Amino acid sequence: MNHRWKAEVSYHDRERRIDVITFEEFSDLGNAIERGPSWNDIYRIVITYARGEGTRVDAVTAKKAVGSRRC
Repeated sequence: MNHRWKAEVSYHDRERRIDVITFEEFSDLGNAIERGPSWNDIYRIVITYARGEGTRVDAVTAKKAVGSRRC
């Protein structure tokens, strides 16, 4: 299944672990982060828009991802 978004979550722990999470909605990312490992060890999350399997993944800013509207 192709997902709309991809997040690379980097942790500041002994292993310098990087998890890759694919998801459709931003709420899905929050749920994945909550499942762990410890969110206290996160030092960077890079979210990219995935156009489809086998295609290039382009980095986008959070502002571009949600639009310039205010919530």
